[in-house]
Order: sequence, then C-alpha cells, then structure tokens
Amino acid sequence: MKCDALKPDGLHYTDEDTGEEKVIPRCNITDEGYKYDQKTHQYKQYLMKECQQRFPKIDEITIEVMVDDYLNNGERMQTEMEKDEMYMSKFKQ
Repeated sequence: MKCDALKPDGLHYTDEDTGEEKVIPRCNITDEGYKYDQKTHQYKQYLMKECQQRFPKIDEITIEVMVDDYLNNGERMQTEMEKDEMYMSKFKQ
C-alpha cells in the first residue's frame, strides 16, 4: 500500500496489487470521552489550550488523546519520558 494523501475525508491511497484508488475513512468519534471530576476537567481544559497554542498544526483529537493518556497514565508516561535521553538532557541531574 502506497500512501498518497491524508485528506479531510480520510487516507487516500493506491492499492499496489490492483491499482485501484481507495479511501480509508477517518474515524467518527461520537462519545464524550473520559469523565473527570471538576478540578481534573479544568486541568484538562488548561492542558488542551496550552498544547493547541504550542502545537497548532496538530489536530484537536490527537491532542485530546495525548492529554487523556497523560491524565490517566501519568506515571507510565513519565517513566517512558525518563528513558528519552534528549528529553532528560533539558533537566539538571
């Protein structure tokens, strides 16, 4: 499968076996996501705003997935980041 373009309606590609043009549609997220207490929800809104300002080219759903992962798995995420030498080089040892 050769990737040709990601467009608003999905991933457009040419099937290498058949030569046929195909589209993998984008997912339609209809649920309301995770439920948080009021304080955590406000923190999530803050993180969403900060991330959207810092990374304006990343779509909102991707940012929300990452923020939710951080809020629900912060310790695991921190452990993974500590393995990243480039990330850790920004901090005093």
